[in-house]
Amino acid sequence: MLLSGCSATPEPRVIVKTEYQKQVIPVFLIRDTAVPNIPQQGATNAQLVEYMASMENALNNCNIDKKSIRQWQNHTQPPP
Repeated sequence: MLLSGCSATPEPRVIVKTEYQKQVIPVFLIRDTAVPNIPQQGATNAQLVEYMASMENALNNCNIDKKSIRQWQNHTQPPP
C-alpha cells in the first residue's frame, strides 16, 4: 500500500517582513511663529488694535501650519 500524501513535496514557506520608516515633519511646517510685541503700558487704542490684528495674524499662521501638517501626514501615510 502506498501513501501518496506522504510523498508530496512541502509547499514553500512565505515569510512576511514588515519594515517601518519614521517620517519627519518638514522643518518649514514646525518653525515657531513670531509673537507680536506687547504694547507698552499707556498704549493708544490704535496701538492695541494693531497688536490684536498682529495676534490674529499669528494665530492664522499657526492654523495654516497645522493644516499643512495634517495634509502632509495624510499624504505620507499608506492607505489602510
